[in-house]
Amino acid sequence: MNMFKSKSYITCLISGLIMTLLLCSGEQWNFSDGAVQEYVFIAASVFLVAVFPLVVYKSAYLSRKAESIYDQLREMVLYLSRNWKETLQTIAVYCSGIAFGLLFAFLFSAIMSIEDNQMLNAAFVTVCLILVFVYRNRNSISENPEKGFAVIALIAGIFFIAATPTEVGICWDDNYHFDGTV
Repeated sequence: MNMFKSKSYITCLISGLIMTLLLCSGEQWNFSDGAVQEYVFIAASVFLVAVFPLVVYKSAYLSRKAESIYDQLREMVLYLSRNWKETLQTIAVYCSGIAFGLLFAFLFSAIMSIEDNQMLNAAFVTVCLILVFVYRNRNSISENPEKGFAVIALIAGIFFIAATPTEVGICWDDNYHFDGTV
């Protein structure tokens, strides 16, 4: 089989391109620090786009795993194309949850006379998304509470990560915890 028509090669090539684009858009790449970061970035890009797909194509085990991922993605696309009305309805329900969260945050900040507070908006949106998820999946959560907890913990964890301030020096020991992160 031609390498460029292989499912595993195509899957890894596309994932490598996506990871490279994410690296490009990351704020941590500041090339004014010197040429070393530029070389690391170029090496990572070449590895993700050229070497990684080739290694996966040549390895039988990794090739099977990549083909499995390709087949799962294909099944997901087929499911979404067959059930597009249900998919759009689910997206609309979650978008309405985001809108209600922003509305509640606006009303709360207006009543409490709070200036524009993005963390308050994010907290209300997070709570509304969790409530929408619990309501929409109440039957499956009652059968498998660990799956419900995993999704709720993921939503709340993403909020806590986003809520962490990007400045160092707010607390007396921030420089020990966040020295190399910002």
